[in-house]
Amino acid sequence: MSEQKPPLLLSNYFVEKLDYEAVPGFNPAEPGAEVMAVDPDVYPVPDKPDTFMVRLRVALAGPPKSNSRCRLILSLVGFFQADAKAPEKLRNDMVFGNAPLILFGIARQVAAETTANGPYGKIILGTVNFTEIFRHKAVALPKPDSAEFSVSDKPASRPRKRIDRV
Repeated sequence: MSEQKPPLLLSNYFVEKLDYEAVPGFNPAEPGAEVMAVDPDVYPVPDKPDTFMVRLRVALAGPPKSNSRCRLILSLVGFFQADAKAPEKLRNDMVFGNAPLILFGIARQVAAETTANGPYGKIILGTVNFTEIFRHKAVALPKPDSAEFSVSDKPASRPRKRIDRV
């Protein structure tokens, strides 16, 4: 039996930032007013062909003076290896669709575990359409002038240039 290499492998990930605050005055008898924002970015890793760093930022908060349970800011970084032999469309779909989705599953678990230890109970993050997020980002943001920067498996110490799905 032949072992076929998957088109995308997660080699490492870490939580880059986690900030949680239970909002005083939340009324559990009323619906929570939290709104989720999700922002993924994909970066090629220099000197490592077919390797990509994906940064996923998730924010959950309500407007001021709303009935919000919490304020949660979470940033995850993952390193993914795409199969060099896979067709380009499949590789692109895997890197821009599946890689952020894999990290989002981890973000859901981190958010659930963090909020479960708060006074208002566990929050499970809703679903996300990454295809639509990247489509909007490609239209709204200017193309970066260069994708050269240094990447490691440690948290970033300076802003990185982002690539957008084309």
